[in-house]
Amino acid sequence: THLVRDTFGEVAAEARCLLGLAGEAAGLRRSLPALQRRLAFWQGQMQETWDAWETATATMHDSGQEAISAWLQLAKAVRWSRELCKRAFSPSQHCQRSMLLNALAEAAAQSLEVELLEPLGLTGLDRATAEAVAAAAGCDAADLPSGGAA
Repeated sequence: THLVRDTFGEVAAEARCLLGLAGEAAGLRRSLPALQRRLAFWQGQMQETWDAWETATATMHDSGQEAISAWLQLAKAVRWSRELCKRAFSPSQHCQRSMLLNALAEAAAQSLEVELLEPLGLTGLDRATAEAVAAAAGCDAADLPSGGAA
């Protein structure tokens, strides 16, 4: 908002200057080259801002798709690991099972941290985008977190 206020102030100052010259045609003719330079400058500023906006938006969408893909991969790994814990570990392999469960708990904690602390998180994504990424990854959108991408 600071940048917007500064820009508005500059435009307002230029407008006041022009209003002061409006009474005399000769003054307006003399100021025409300066006005043309200012017009070109502000058009350049608008184009630069628009380009930055488009780049930031594209980056945000790419980040969102990466977040959804990562979540789907994690969901598959958790489901696979849970099945592995049920079938593959005998009581004598308790240590290995504990290590796997600790790793899964750590992954879940880090996922929660990203969701809570990152500005985008999965909740910033719309459901259609999430379903499209899930379909492209060959996954079921049901693997997405229930609170996110709604």
